[in-house]
Amino acid sequence: MGKAGPEYFLLDAREIFAFHAEGDIVRITTARKRYQATQTPKVPEERLRSTRFQRIHRHALVNVDHVRKIGALSSRRWLITLSNEQGFIASERQARGYGGW
Repeated sequence: MGKAGPEYFLLDAREIFAFHAEGDIVRITTARKRYQATQTPKVPEERLRSTRFQRIHRHALVNVDHVRKIGALSSRRWLITLSNEQGFIASERQARGYGGW
């Protein structure tokens, strides 16, 4: 569930691009809008464990169906870019550790 202003929205996991923690706030990014999550970062990860979501950083969980490119920033860091052009930095292990990529 995501919150935008005073309203709450039920979101389909397929439309979610990423969950990203900003301090104590977790943001949900979709193609159309950003929402504030109503749970802590661990809750979405546990609920989405058997889906196409993967943790790529301690602050980010992405839907691998929306990953469009992975590029090396250094020998140990990679830039993962989603279809909405949002980028996340991941370690080499995190970037290469998923068979679907």
